[in-house]
Amino acid sequence: MIDGEHIVTVKSGRKRIPNWTSYDISIDMLRAGDAFSLEIAPADPIGEEFGDVWAAVVPDSLVEVYLDDVRILSGFIDERSGESSPEGDRVSISGRAKDGRLLDESAPLLSFKGLTLEDVVRKLASPWFERVELSNAENRALTIGQGRGARGGRVWKEPHHKRRKGKHHRMYRKVEPGETRQAVLEYFLRENEVIAWASADGKSMIVGSPNYDQEPTFSLFHGRAMSPRGVHGNCATFKVTDSVGERYSMIIATGTGSGTATAYTQNEDGSLNIDLKKTAVKRRGTAKNGPGPDGIGKDFQRRKVLLVPDDGLGSNEQAQTRAEREMAERDARGHELTVSVFGHSQLIGFHQVPAIYACDTIARVESEVFGVKGDYLITSVRFTRDRTNGEMTTLQLVPKGTILKV
Repeated sequence: MIDGEHIVTVKSGRKRIPNWTSYDISIDMLRAGDAFSLEIAPADPIGEEFGDVWAAVVPDSLVEVYLDDVRILSGFIDERSGESSPEGDRVSISGRAKDGRLLDESAPLLSFKGLTLEDVVRKLASPWFERVELSNAENRALTIGQGRGARGGRVWKEPHHKRRKGKHHRMYRKVEPGETRQAVLEYFLRENEVIAWASADGKSMIVGSPNYDQEPTFSLFHGRAMSPRGVHGNCATFKVTDSVGERYSMIIATGTGSGTATAYTQNEDGSLNIDLKKTAVKRRGTAKNGPGPDGIGKDFQRRKVLLVPDDGLGSNEQAQTRAEREMAERDARGHELTVSVFGHSQLIGFHQVPAIYACDTIARVESEVFGVKGDYLITSVRFTRDRTNGEMTTLQLVPKGTILKV
């Protein structure tokens, strides 16, 4: 199969509706409520089947969205609209993946004391999801199309999340009346330093981390104008975003108390000096972005220091871990790529079946224009089709090894 011949099908109950003429389907492992909108336009008149299609896409219906024969999303219809004119009949629907309900519904006023994170997620995701999975291996394989013969990059191992009991005091967090399920869920995910996303079949919430122990499944090349390698280019657009807006050259995590401003002075070289006696700090950890004073010399030309007080830090080791975690989480948005490509899949090597672009896979990326070269993780996939551009896929990518957070 070659790109340009994909068929998007919506299954609602026993009714399968193929040949949607335009669509916009977004799948993001970092944000709940993946959205979809699809339309059957007069270019493919529905004719006598109009009534059947209209009846099958009633709002709040559970639907499955397929790209060819690969299920990529399961969710609920939020809205439908129909139009009939001399030119033909038109039906359009829009909705979100099943975890969109976690954004809408209030969290149950339950006690989470003594539970594992897996138990907490199960309580918050029920009844919309049947189970909690601690590995994305099966979902990743299915979404790239392994069931029809597509092959992804070799996977050495899957990230392992330790089933930690809820003895940490933050696991006792009180649920406020009216708080959404997603808001409470994200709190516990952050405390356990993991993320969660819905499986394509809508049956599982996957809890864990991205898999960086895998070979690239996709290859993206963006050449300069008139480049001799231009024939190998497969990127329609290529955008690079580098930011230090919410990042810091140095982060200091402290326990007990942060003290007053008199505890912080500048050295002759402009670096920050902290008087531990005045701060009453008993535990301290420091993370730097660069090798220079106060972490300058890499992404920062000038110092930018953040102090993170936390009375829950019980040792210097915990303080150091907290500082490094704060740094890594902020650095996660420091360098991002947004790449659009033609079609929805890619033939890899000598494989006969193209792999569908999917989250939690690795792409080998090179841009001659921006000097980008390396392996990147795909965190978001957006499939679109319209009369102007045909089939396109927009990918969001971060450098391999990036620590992701909700």
